[in-house]
Amino acid sequence: MRNCNPLNIRKGKSKLWMGEIDGTDQVFCTFSNRVYGYRAAIKIMQTYQKKYNCWNLHDRIARWAPPTENKTGAYIGYVCDALHCYPSLTFDFCSSHDDERIECCLLIKCMAVVENGCKESDIDLDEIIKAYDLANNIR
Repeated sequence: MRNCNPLNIRKGKSKLWMGEIDGTDQVFCTFSNRVYGYRAAIKIMQTYQKKYNCWNLHDRIARWAPPTENKTGAYIGYVCDALHCYPSLTFDFCSSHDDERIECCLLIKCMAVVENGCKESDIDLDEIIKAYDLANNIR
């Protein structure tokens, strides 16, 4: 949860994310609040979907946390166990349908647990839902 960046998004060479602020961390982005940190993660998931054709849980996490840097299999295993699903489950991060929207937010919640080494109860699903809606211009 450091830097209000729950999914540990690395700084890039491109423009700043919405809500990104100057911070002391040289590697990871700093956001003014966690909603903006979650929004950035959701926007990245939308890019994975549109640009790289990553729709299912396995492909998304393998791209987010590649095996060259992470224990990707364990990461996928945890998320599948937490969501009671298979790695082939697809997610549409551009959908405004409530069921899809909540599934995507639950995936982000599970990823935040792995990225931060915290408990699910430490993650506020309402913040993620606000971020999803902000990323998709809903409500």
